Amino acid sequence: MGMPAVISANGTSTSAIWQPDWMQTPFSVAYFIAPNATATAYLQVTYDNIDVSSDLGGIPSVAAANATWITVAGPLGVSATGVLTSPVRGIQINLVTSTSTGICTATFIQATFGR
Repeated sequence: MGMPAVISANGTSTSAIWQPDWMQTPFSVAYFIAPNATATAYLQVTYDNIDVSSDLGGIPSVAAANATWITVAGPLGVSATGVLTSPVRGIQINLVTSTSTGICTATFIQATFGR
């Protein structure tokens, strides 16, 4: 996927998962997350191998629904920006307090993606 990467969620749901290139050194992913006025969002990451097409290094993969998701930002009712500096295998938005018109978009840039 090219840069920047964009994911979104609406209603009360989780977004698609963006998988950064976790093998990059140094690891650095800048993010901008923007919930609208009716959404409260959490930015979550996982260290689990959620790439079900491979078991790299003997680490078995798990379905994304069974992964351990860790909140790194939130609850967010307004836009926020930050940087992830520890390698993660997946990033998602989780809308837990929202209405049917609630929406949140997150944009990510990994400077060394695919290098």
